[in-house]
Amino acid sequence: MLESGAAVFKKFTREEDMDARIGGDEFAILLTDCSLENAKKCAEKLKEEIASLKFNNVDSQITASFGLTNLGKDDNSKNFINRSDRALYE
Repeated sequence: MLESGAAVFKKFTREEDMDARIGGDEFAILLTDCSLENAKKCAEKLKEEIASLKFNNVDSQITASFGLTNLGKDDNSKNFINRSDRALYE
C-alpha cells in the first residue's frame, strides 16, 4: 500500500499535535507537552517509517532529517524556527 507523507505524520503524532508544510520539502511538527527526549523518539520512528515508504516514479529511498528544539516563553516564531533550522544541520 502506498502511504503519503501526511499519513505517516498522522500515524506518529497525537490529535493535539500540529504538522504543516513550511515550503518546498520542509515540514514542521509541533508536539505539545512533549520533552525533547520524547520528540527525539518520535523523530526516529518517523525517519524509519519514511525510509520504508515506496513512492511512484521514485527509484531511490526517501530520507528525512529533523531539527528539534523547545519553544521558550520568550520565543517568537522567527527565533524558534531559526533555532529549529540550526538544529537540523547539527
